[in-house]
Amino acid sequence: MKIVPRWMRAIFVANLVAQTAIIVTGAVVRLTGSGLGCPTWPECAAGSYVPTARQEESWHKYVEFGNRTLTFAVGAIAIATLIAAVIYSPSADPGQDHPLATQFCCSVLPLSPEP
Repeated sequence: MKIVPRWMRAIFVANLVAQTAIIVTGAVVRLTGSGLGCPTWPECAAGSYVPTARQEESWHKYVEFGNRTLTFAVGAIAIATLIAAVIYSPSADPGQDHPLATQFCCSVLPLSPEP
């Protein structure tokens, strides 16, 4: 059994924190009714990717924009986690299964659109 390096543990903890944060901010968006704080995608307001003072959505635009911004950070950390897991894959050990296909499926299948 290999010991996980400190840098890899940091990536995995960052992934856990980011995934938890996106769940919490998604719940805040839902519970506060801020889902239309930025009514268009990818722009938050016509001609702007960030909330503007001329928007009518009050503080809801900031809640929704924060959730959108965090989404990109979560994506970057998830990609870093996948790369770290592939680099550290125990498939190089003799006598063990090759989990690369499992790692790939577990990271890509959640990206599939809903039917």
